Amino acid sequence: MLAGVLISRRRLISTTRLLLAASIATFASGCRSGDQRDGSAGSSSSSGSGAAGNEPEGGGATPGATLVSMTPKGNVRWTKVVVEYANSTTESDDEAAQTAGFASTSNLVLLNGLVYLGAGEEVRAHDAQDGRLVHRKPLKGAIGAAAITVAGGNGTEGDQVLVACTDGSLYALEAVDLDVLWKSVCVQASSMIGSETTRFPNGSEEVHRTYADANWHVTNIACRGNRAYVGFSSYQVDPGSHLICISLDDGSPVWTLPYPGRFASTDGQSELFASDAGLVVPEPEATGVLLLDYESGAEIARIEIDSPLGTGLTTAPEDATRLFALSRQGTLYRLRAKPGSLNIEDAVALSAVPEAGIAQTIPSEARPVLFDGCLLCNLARAKDAEDASIALVDANTLQVIDTVQNFSLDTTPIVLQCRDDPARLLVICLGTDGLWQASYESRHVGAFKRINDDVSCGKTAWDTFVPVDSQGTLYLASGNSNRQRLFAIS
Repeated sequence: MLAGVLISRRRLISTTRLLLAASIATFASGCRSGDQRDGSAGSSSSSGSGAAGNEPEGGGATPGATLVSMTPKGNVRWTKVVVEYANSTTESDDEAAQTAGFASTSNLVLLNGLVYLGAGEEVRAHDAQDGRLVHRKPLKGAIGAAAITVAGGNGTEGDQVLVACTDGSLYALEAVDLDVLWKSVCVQASSMIGSETTRFPNGSEEVHRTYADANWHVTNIACRGNRAYVGFSSYQVDPGSHLICISLDDGSPVWTLPYPGRFASTDGQSELFASDAGLVVPEPEATGVLLLDYESGAEIARIEIDSPLGTGLTTAPEDATRLFALSRQGTLYRLRAKPGSLNIEDAVALSAVPEAGIAQTIPSEARPVLFDGCLLCNLARAKDAEDASIALVDANTLQVIDTVQNFSLDTTPIVLQCRDDPARLLVICLGTDGLWQASYESRHVGAFKRINDDVSCGKTAWDTFVPVDSQGTLYLASGNSNRQRLFAIS
């Protein structure tokens, strides 16, 4: 037992319910939330470090690390205002998107020298070298926090930028110019926002009700072949969530599944995962994890865990059937997803709370990051506690190797490896109070040091990913409810 860390280990046997005996056909993957072609690297919604399986040209990187020519020192290379509150008292930026609500940004996608992001109610593409605004496309409805990805194409032609909006729509845009290819209204509902009663002299009454379109929270977008999958949730309607399958050819709906809970709730947000065995879906606000058939949405298998899944799933290119995730109570699960089955292989409860019986939770939705055969992840802590710790865990045995005290991962980190110093890796994490960096060598993580305090993560961007190009430049959005900026940091 490590000082200050309670590690209670238990083997869990899942009860798997097979509803479809036939194996699932394996489709070619065609969806990216970050890209590393043409000298760029990005955070993938399905990889542990945001780099696994996508190393830049040159190869030789430690598994799970992104190979770069230089490691970032924290210097701002350029910054651009991308969205601002329309009634802000600050000086307006002519190129910034204007919003009547809070200024917010989505996740970022780095592709072919352009940085794509959602800013308020528009999609923007900025030149990665100097921040110049290259394309912009206003849409109806704010863009979800994790709701931009790239599908199809070969990196130069045919790429689609998929965008999910809070009005319940999914757009496909041409990556080259952001022209709209199609728009699909995935969910549509209205809710009563007020009523007024008129009373007449004869004693009768007439009630006038006012309705407004429901506002939807959006999951990430998962893709497989020519299908896109996205979840929409709202507290204004019942059922609270809908999982949608859309054809990437024309935006036509393929199937829809309603769920009573919410993919995005006050406790966190669920993330969809496109595995070779099927679509892995955390049951909204429940302890079930489902494996669904891509073409029909039929449930293939189901497992139960100790609490709702608290992070997205992490995998590695050398064995895509193994998945890792933390529950909200801090249990690290290793799952196995194969055609026709989803099983719990192993689990370990990771906690920084030495006393038993205290309600615990993980401090953020940062996924376990997988590199060099290890997982770096948060330890659970007592609710509302300020103390924090992270653990380095062997991916095969789930034994804790090392811990870092007085630090938590506010977002999923990235791991960089410099060509000139391959023995030393750098772990970089965007936090609520700056950009942090720690060194890793010989299965030991050093202390985290802040390298930039101009940027920070917030609730406007759930589990913010930090794309990085092959030169080691980081791209991220940061700001407040009045104004958000896009940064390039080297």
